[in-house]
Amino acid sequence: MLKLVTDDGNPRSALSVEDLPLGPWAGTMLRVWATKTGTRWHADPDCPSLKSRARSDEFAQRSSGTLGDRILPEGLHCDPPGTLTDYLNAARHLVYYANETDEAERKRARGDLPISALGRHLGAFGNMDELLAEEPLASISGPEHNRRSRLAEDVNRYLSADSERACVMVLADWVRRGRTPRGHQRHYDRFVEAAVTVFNAAGLTSNIGMHYAVNRDALPEWLESVAGGSTCESATQAVADQEFAHAQRGRRADESDIPKLVRETWLSAGARWQLMLESMALAHPGTVLALFKRHGSGLDTDLLDVLARTGPWATLKIAHLDWTVAELPTACRLSFASNDDGSGGVILLEEPGYQVTHETCELFLRNLAHSLGYPDLTQHVRRGTAALDRTPRTKATDREYELSLAVQRRGFSSYPGGAGISADTCRPALLAALEGDQLARPSAGRKRRSRT
Repeated sequence: MLKLVTDDGNPRSALSVEDLPLGPWAGTMLRVWATKTGTRWHADPDCPSLKSRARSDEFAQRSSGTLGDRILPEGLHCDPPGTLTDYLNAARHLVYYANETDEAERKRARGDLPISALGRHLGAFGNMDELLAEEPLASISGPEHNRRSRLAEDVNRYLSADSERACVMVLADWVRRGRTPRGHQRHYDRFVEAAVTVFNAAGLTSNIGMHYAVNRDALPEWLESVAGGSTCESATQAVADQEFAHAQRGRRADESDIPKLVRETWLSAGARWQLMLESMALAHPGTVLALFKRHGSGLDTDLLDVLARTGPWATLKIAHLDWTVAELPTACRLSFASNDDGSGGVILLEEPGYQVTHETCELFLRNLAHSLGYPDLTQHVRRGTAALDRTPRTKATDREYELSLAVQRRGFSSYPGGAGISADTCRPALLAALEGDQLARPSAGRKRRSRT
């Protein structure tokens, strides 16, 4: 079995495809084709780049070993179709997942939160979930999933929806999205102006203009880094080091002090950006209970996933419909309101005074499905947990696609009385859930509200 750590307990070197077992490749005969004078071999006989199959050859594979022990022709252009390629794709995905966890652990050791690595689960698409759950990959994918789960648990213990850190991350993502023209672009422009002011005071300028220089890379990267889990300080240091390196490469012989001044000025600009974000966070304290689209909410999806797992939550997921109800930082209302495709979510409760649990969130979604007239959707409601999701994906039926589209088309609305789903639309389902009632039992059609 592959060791994930060395004998002395130190982290192992980066996992590669060549480290993984042969699996279905073991003992097979690989047949390849080439044109009459071609130098590239093709394992897929229907490859569009294969103009003719004038020549063929066969390569017997070893009965045991790793994928690095495969016997392949030089210059192989494509993999064989079917089981062998499916296994290779699963192996490549597992390697990417393991190496991403390596980087996430290093990021966490620096005090940052590896948000992008914690927003996804191990499976991907097609039959990859099955291949990863079966031997010989299961003995590797299982420990890798556990390693990622331990990292998620560590972040969950540190981060909470009502923390200043969570609010700052949400606001950084919201400000970053104001870079493109939309209602809150003026807030993004204030961050640009703050940095330009610092550079003007230092007597520094750029041949492309300071506004353009700040907006081109530095500010978007800084905001993306903070939203992605980096501390403001480490994000600022990264920008300052990068710009210092650029200044070093472009300086003239008589400008030896310029790179150092550039770095110090970027450090000052980053400190001002940090102060601005933290001041904004003071205006959005606490949490809200919200119903939102996982994709298209106006907030980064990975960040949403991580924040949702820090408290009570539940999901309604089928085909095109992917709703979540969870406690989130109050600042998320800004992201929902600035979504390009209508409201990205609905605020159900301000600073929840009720005790909201995972069961409450699950019951609310079941009640909502009944109150909207779609009781069949209740079977797709799932109670949330703090652990990473590893539930195999299932293919929706035609009926389920129709249901999901019908609900999705309604969308969310910030105002009552419209066609969209608003807080008023959700209120009966929510009040019943908070009292522990369900509007109708999942198996009984539309009935009067009963006590569970």
